[in-house]
Amino acid sequence: MRSEDSEQFRVAIEDLCTAYNRPCTDSVIRVFYESLKPYHILDIKRMAMRHRASSKRFPAPKDLAPERATSAPSKPKEPEPVMSKWAIAANKILLSLAYQDRRRGFKPISKYPPMPAGGYGLPLVLPKPLDDKLAKILAVKADYVRMAEEAERDGEPMDGMEFSDMLREGFGRMLGTIA
Repeated sequence: MRSEDSEQFRVAIEDLCTAYNRPCTDSVIRVFYESLKPYHILDIKRMAMRHRASSKRFPAPKDLAPERATSAPSKPKEPEPVMSKWAIAANKILLSLAYQDRRRGFKPISKYPPMPAGGYGLPLVLPKPLDDKLAKILAVKADYVRMAEEAERDGEPMDGMEFSDMLREGFGRMLGTIA
């Protein structure tokens, strides 16, 4: 509500007080004004007329607040994944082939380094056997993902089954499960 609307607001509240046989004091007007100042004066006057026509009791300030949209609030957007759908698929396929495939069992890709004393996780510098084999596999995975993302950007998305077959064959050869 703008400051020049204060006289119209005062008249609307005085009309309500008269209609409901209530004393119209400055404190009543101030309470209504503080509660309703974010709204437009025309909306407040419309709600006052509607309340007068439909209710037998004196309104509270919230009764004169314009109605909000009756539709349900929109569902909050789920955050975008950090990785593309192609990278997620490649990670799942690599996990499946490298660790869960019956031909490989649960053998690691390479020998993991011992845990650092008092710390958790991998050391900052990977030992040579793990670094070489894992680096090659991850480089191939990155190439496959990049190809799929570029094809999608160019408007010709890669078929999901084709992508999956390509990954399975490439990872299988690198892991030694496919000759």
